[in-house]
Amino acid sequence: PFPQQSLLKAIILKNLTGLPSLTDLSIALKNNPSAAIRCGFNILKPLPSLERYSEFLRNKNNTDLQKIRIQLIHDLVSMGLIRGNYLSIDSCPLPAHVKENNLKTNVKARFNKERICKGDPHARLGVMVTFSKSKKEISYFWGYRNHVVIDAEEELPVWEITKPANVQDSVMFIPVFDLMQTAFQFDVQAVMADAIYDSASILKYIIVRHHSPPPPDADMRRR
Repeated sequence: PFPQQSLLKAIILKNLTGLPSLTDLSIALKNNPSAAIRCGFNILKPLPSLERYSEFLRNKNNTDLQKIRIQLIHDLVSMGLIRGNYLSIDSCPLPAHVKENNLKTNVKARFNKERICKGDPHARLGVMVTFSKSKKEISYFWGYRNHVVIDAEEELPVWEITKPANVQDSVMFIPVFDLMQTAFQFDVQAVMADAIYDSASILKYIIVRHHSPPPPDADMRRR
């Protein structure tokens, strides 16, 4: 057994340092005893394995983890590190670990949007856009999208929510901002976003709900 608080601190450390996987976290703590001690582990005994971290996340209610995240942001707001005056929103694809995403496997009707993946029944078909040498490339994947609002001044996330990949970015804008404002009541002065969020309903929401009109000389189609 390992202290639950220590496992939680290790997960937070993983996210703060940008470690890509739980395996990398396990290796990092073994190679950095001081970090392991700060997390509360006894370095004279074996440290947690990948399976321990996976079990911890699996058995924890996501609502409890979200409460911790929100409290950490409240702490940063009270310290004056996050003001929330200038925000940006975007999303990123999260491919699921299913055979439909492995192009080397033989899957019938791989990109049929009505398909239910046995490996992850909640995953849905989405579009991923990448740029290679200024060339736009579009591909399909099964999984999710993580929608994130960032404090543009400090470049720190203030809200996030993950939805199936077939949920469009523009659909999530207003619900995400409503949830964020319920928790933090930021004095929003400007919002930066990609053209995919450029719709009359979103513009009206920003201008009326948050009293954040675009600059007089700005192109409305780009705000």
